[in-house]
Amino acid sequence: YQGLVIKEVKFEGLRFFTPQDLRENLQSIAGENFSTYYINRDFKRLYSLGAFKDIKLFLKRTTDNKVIITFKVVEYPKIQEIILEGNDDLTSSKITDVMRMREDYYYNPAYIERDRKEILELYKNEGFLHSKVRFEIQTGEENKIILKVIINEGEKVVIEQIRIHGCRNLDENLVRKFLESQETNLLLGDQTYSKIKKKNDIIRILTYARMQGFIFARVVRYDVVIDWVDPEFRDERGYYIDIEIEEGPRYTMGTIKFQGNELFTNKELKKRLIVKKGETYNELKFKKSLQAIYDSYRTQGYIYTKI
Repeated sequence: YQGLVIKEVKFEGLRFFTPQDLRENLQSIAGENFSTYYINRDFKRLYSLGAFKDIKLFLKRTTDNKVIITFKVVEYPKIQEIILEGNDDLTSSKITDVMRMREDYYYNPAYIERDRKEILELYKNEGFLHSKVRFEIQTGEENKIILKVIINEGEKVVIEQIRIHGCRNLDENLVRKFLESQETNLLLGDQTYSKIKKKNDIIRILTYARMQGFIFARVVRYDVVIDWVDPEFRDERGYYIDIEIEEGPRYTMGTIKFQGNELFTNKELKKRLIVKKGETYNELKFKKSLQAIYDSYRTQGYIYTKI
């Protein structure tokens, strides 16, 4: 069939799609020459739509030495409605937002496990460590299904205590304020732990330390344990976080010298600095000073200046 002119591209078994809807996704079109390469791509493209349970390809040579392409398809049913049960803490919209399956979309069994994992991850980030999710399929209208998502949220675990270690010069209260993770209290409500928050906490601690002159500060320990809030009653568990900081030496600004500056004098460049000799090194102020010098050169057309 290679090289034959395509006389027609047909579809059989369609329920929701129209032939024209699908032809717009194909590279094999009537009037063009048949290509094995293109037909294989078209086949994969149709499957990638996630709407078909099965696709079969049939080729027929006509009496005028052309080829008719026929795709025989079996569509998945559409999702008429999604019903959630057991989601007492999270709203239905928050859950369906992380799902790939949606109302009026095709039901594809391959998405079940993916959506289950996404829902469990959502609950985990909200402090529910042992949630369970299962799906039930019910018959809906013609060639449609009702998808039930049944959730057992389980125990919610929140941050009970954050302990900071190693602050010899840094203000421990300010370190706490910089953290994304916070202790649960009446003002803030339930505070949950996640790996993303842990990563952001470390970045924020180092940012604060470098603003205070501790250029080589490190977070040497960030331990997270789950323990009973009241060991006697053992009816509620919480996160207990221990963060240990190694400050290192504190640095101050030394002499600031300029080299290679022909367009601006040393005096003009110094006016753009917001850091001064002898003050505690502040990485944020230092970067703003560099940016101010960059901006001065760029306004004069030197867009590739390096400092």
